[in-house]
Amino acid sequence: MKRAITPHTPTTKLVADTYSMGVEYRNYRPRGSGDCLLIYTTAGAGRIETRHRVYRLAPGQALLYHPKAYQDYSTDPEVGHWQLSWSHFALPAAWQDLVDWPPWERGTGHLDLGGSALQAQCEDALHEMVQWFTIPQAHSLAQNALHRFLLLCQHHQQRPEQRPQVDARITKAMHYLRENLSEAHSVGALARYVGLSESRLSHLFKATTGETVQSFLDGERMRRARNLLRYSSLRIGEIATRIGYENGYYFSTRFKHHHGLSPRAYREKT
Repeated sequence: MKRAITPHTPTTKLVADTYSMGVEYRNYRPRGSGDCLLIYTTAGAGRIETRHRVYRLAPGQALLYHPKAYQDYSTDPEVGHWQLSWSHFALPAAWQDLVDWPPWERGTGHLDLGGSALQAQCEDALHEMVQWFTIPQAHSLAQNALHRFLLLCQHHQQRPEQRPQVDARITKAMHYLRENLSEAHSVGALARYVGLSESRLSHLFKATTGETVQSFLDGERMRRARNLLRYSSLRIGEIATRIGYENGYYFSTRFKHHHGLSPRAYREKT
C-alpha cells in the first residue's frame, strides 16, 4: 500500500517546537523536507526507518536530517510515547561544519548525548530555542540557541583528550540555576543538591566557569531580564519576580549597576 507523504514547506529561516506524541505519530518524506531537520528525544523513544535499517532514537539522542535525506520517523510502538524537541531550519553557509555528524545513513546524522557532561547544556539550548521561537520578534534568539546547541554537539564529538574536562556536577548546578531563576539560592543548598561540599562546589564552579556561584546567578538573571525587557510587554515588577528579585526597586538598582541604565531606560533605548 502506497504511503502518504507528509506535506512540508521548507523554511527559509527556522521553526521549532516540542511534541509529546502517542503511537499514531508518523512522518514520511522520501525526498526529504528541503531544509535541515533536527530531532532530539527527551522521553519515550522514536522509531527511525532508513532505506536499509530501523533505529531507536532514545532519550538523550539527537538526529539530524539533511535537506534531501530520506525521512521516515514515528513513535516507537514498543514504548508507546515520544517526547521530542525539533527544528526545521535553513542551513547558513557558516554552519556547514557543525552538521557533519556521524551518519546512520547518507544525509542522516546521529549523536548520543545521554550521560555526557554537555547533555544539560544542550537541552538548555533547545529549551531556549523553542521558547524564543514563540516570540515573533525574537526568532534571531531562537537561531542563536540552535547555533549554541550545534556548537556544543561539535564539542561533544571531539576526542576525549581534546576536551576540557567539565565536572557533571557543575553542569547540573548550572542547569538548575538557569531553570530556577525565580527562587532564592544558597551555595550550601546547591552543594547538597549536586552532592558536593560547599567548599568543593565553590572551587569547582569557579574553576569551570571563571565565576562564583552568585556572580553566575546574577549574570543569568541579568541576561533573562534583558531579553524580557526587549521582547516582552511584562511590567518591570513582574520581570523582577520572574528572575528572583523581591521587588522592582531592588531589581532596578541591580540592573542599573550592571548596565548603567535603569530597566525602563534600557527598554526605551532598545
